[in-house]
Amino acid sequence: MTKLMLLSVAIIVLSGCTQIGKTGLSGPVIPDSSCVAFHVIHPAQLDTIGTKRQVLAHNQIYRRICGAE
Repeated sequence: MTKLMLLSVAIIVLSGCTQIGKTGLSGPVIPDSSCVAFHVIHPAQLDTIGTKRQVLAHNQIYRRICGAE
């Protein structure tokens, strides 16, 4: 019963968020609220090279999704 319920919820969630694009599908456009919750990160001088790479990756993804500084 629980698996059937989870499957039903997944189908509803995945089918409800479509937008007009190359596929020709249309439906409601849901704004990405993560652009409000997250922002560009500035690395500190004491951060390791690995941490600085992670910060750079985060910032690149943020800019690609949100199109902002």
